Amino acid sequence: SHMETKARNQALLCQEVESELRELCLECRKKFPIIKEYTEKAILKIRQHRDLVDQDGRSEEDLPEFPLDEVLRAILMACETFQQKIVLLSLSCLQRLIHRRVLKDDVIAIVINLMKEQATNGEEPVQIKVLQTIMATPSHMTLVSELVLGQLMELLYVLHNSASAAVHHTACAGF
Repeated sequence: SHMETKARNQALLCQEVESELRELCLECRKKFPIIKEYTEKAILKIRQHRDLVDQDGRSEEDLPEFPLDEVLRAILMACETFQQKIVLLSLSCLQRLIHRRVLKDDVIAIVINLMKEQATNGEEPVQIKVLQTIMATPSHMTLVSELVLGQLMELLYVLHNSASAAVHHTACAGF
């Protein structure tokens, strides 16, 4: 049934995000204990969420909210490190959230801003990851809001002006 699919989707999302956050934890363990702590909090929340989703006899309205805030907080903090490996893990996690349609409209602007920051200051692998994330954004997402559209254009522009040929050509395709 549709309901089961939705619950299964949530369960899958939890598994995927949790394993990526675990990698993030390992990566932050030594240098960024505070990020590790926030990431662990997010993992805990995801586990609690998964237990709730797994309970039988839930109607669709009853499906609990995915703990997006905690996960985003960990991702945003991780991106602030500007450490390539950590940023790539974070963006990859973000890609999943977008792909599984968990992002609410009110956080899309924050997410695009984050990607713009990374695209402006990141190395080529980060810029390419940002591009992949934009390209992976399903068209259902209300990217039509003026603010967000403007931000997205700025982001593509930043990538378009990248010194890297690979990034530049992919960004051209996005215009």
